Amino acid sequence: VYSQSAALKSLIGKRGRIPARKVAVAGSPTPEELGKLPRGLCFSPLHSFANSERAAQAAPGLAVVRGWALYERLDRPSGSSFVAERYWWNALPDSGGWVDLTPRP
Repeated sequence: VYSQSAALKSLIGKRGRIPARKVAVAGSPTPEELGKLPRGLCFSPLHSFANSERAAQAAPGLAVVRGWALYERLDRPSGSSFVAERYWWNALPDSGGWVDLTPRP
């Protein structure tokens, strides 16, 4: 999608409005990723800042990653319009892989 979308490139490309060094698609956490966290942690939808900090405090080595979440506007033609929102998630200590623990509404 990125290489074919001028709108997306203008947003996160090298000279975009929010230039990115690393981009990834983050889905729901896997059972293996959730198994690395202490049991009983509760996360709230739409509160990525608090969720990522809560997870980092509860699981030693889990880092907070601060960045942007990108969403495609579905009221526009496919691939033509995107919205960016400040968003935080976590990086796993062993692999550095990103995990988003904020539940989606």
